[in-house]
Amino acid sequence: MTNETAPLPLDDEISLLDLLLVVAENARLLIFGPLLAGLAALGIAFVIPPTFTATTRILPPQQQQGAAAMLASQLGALSGLAGAAGLNIKSPANTYVALVKSRTVADGLIDRFYLIKVYEAKLRQDARKALESSTKVTSGKDGLITIEVDDKDPKRAAALANGYVEALYKLTGSLAITEAQQRRVFFEKQLQLGQENLKKAEVALGQTGAGGAHPLGAAGDGGRSRAAEGAGDRAGGASCDNARLPHLGEPATAARAARTRLPSRAALAG
Repeated sequence: MTNETAPLPLDDEISLLDLLLVVAENARLLIFGPLLAGLAALGIAFVIPPTFTATTRILPPQQQQGAAAMLASQLGALSGLAGAAGLNIKSPANTYVALVKSRTVADGLIDRFYLIKVYEAKLRQDARKALESSTKVTSGKDGLITIEVDDKDPKRAAALANGYVEALYKLTGSLAITEAQQRRVFFEKQLQLGQENLKKAEVALGQTGAGGAHPLGAAGDGGRSRAAEGAGDRAGGASCDNARLPHLGEPATAARAARTRLPSRAALAG
């Protein structure tokens, strides 16, 4: 015979008392751990200088489709850089975003605000990268372009954001993007060409007058003689007309006399 003992049932349930014991044992870690982490984060926040963000929005002028092709030919190297960066230059907003991110605008801001010294960069390229990393240019569905600039100095951040707008205005003025600017450039060229042609004509006229004085003088004398003869002919015609005036006046005198005699005849009839 074998004696077999039945296994005792195991109690796997955790009671509330066991949980309270665990919390009591780790009370220090649970209380002081988050408190120390919050104090450390607060200290780091005071140690690290704050970063200010300046935001500006611009509305690019609308242009026709033909102006985009003309812009691509005028941009030259800028269009190649924009294509390499993966920018889609199909709408006016994307075109102006590419211009804001161009190297010409960045170099102008670097020289204007002495960013090589501000960013403590050794080369201009390093300052350009630092400026690019602190600048965000986006185009919204509403057509507005948003320029955000981060900087430790709030005044410099605002000045850089406004500087982007001013640099974009100068760049678009030199590239003649819009149709109105294209017309202005065309009319200025035509006006300059017309002034040059007028100066050449004046010089040629002066040289002709100095070299051919006698032919012009003879022609002038002939013109004066012909004018005198015409005046004489007109004077003779006038005298002939005056001579005919008495003959023309006789019938009119007879008609007046007849009208003056009408009342006497009427009186006789009465």
